[in-house]
Amino acid sequence: MKMCNKKNILMSLLICGSIFLCVGCGKTLAKAETDEFESTESAMCEEDDLSEKDEDISEELSTSEEMSDIAISDTDSFVLNTGDEEIDKEIDETLEEEERQNVDFADWIDDSEECYRIGIKRTEENEDEYTHLKDYYFVKKDGTVKIVKVDYPSKKDGYDADRYVYDACDFESKYEDITFDGNRDIVISLGHQGAAGIMSYCAFIYDGDDFRYEKSFESIPNPEIDSDAEMILGNDGRNTYTFKYQDNSFVSIDQ
Repeated sequence: MKMCNKKNILMSLLICGSIFLCVGCGKTLAKAETDEFESTESAMCEEDDLSEKDEDISEELSTSEEMSDIAISDTDSFVLNTGDEEIDKEIDETLEEEERQNVDFADWIDDSEECYRIGIKRTEENEDEYTHLKDYYFVKKDGTVKIVKVDYPSKKDGYDADRYVYDACDFESKYEDITFDGNRDIVISLGHQGAAGIMSYCAFIYDGDDFRYEKSFESIPNPEIDSDAEMILGNDGRNTYTFKYQDNSFVSIDQ
């Protein structure tokens, strides 16, 4: 009888110990899961905080850019510094206040930095017109600064208009000698003529002591300058033509 009691007591102790052990493990697992959940939740909160901070920074940058745009548009004039005092002086004296506020682009068009171009855009957008309105060229020549003002016709004008602008015109400019007299001239892209893709250019040649617009250059399709032969080649996609500058105009010398 006593032996049974002892056995019962031992069994009870073993059962109680197992129960306490299971409860302890359960608490440990529960605590681990709780800690993991809290850690994950904390990380998610930090992520949300970072996301909110990123959004705040983006908003601040956007606001800063908008304010910068406003500041630029509200300036009294276009501040320009070419690094050449003589040209800067002429620019300052030539450009009107409205033109300064509507500068489209400004840059040297030659590596020797002798010809500086400033493009002016229209003050009001008009779907029926080009946004580019006119150009100013400031050229250092013979100890002085020559100023060449170039305007362009309306889209409503006919093809025979001076400096008529065709499709996809980027108004690219070059400063090169096209009359082969040792003086460089100003050549401006006028775009391509429809599906044929014939590129047209206008020219302001240095004649005497100033630049002069010469319309005959616009009759040369896809002009290529051959300095060695002192001639200009034209190509309309079917035929090649040869032009020379003589008697104050560009003429075809093909027989």
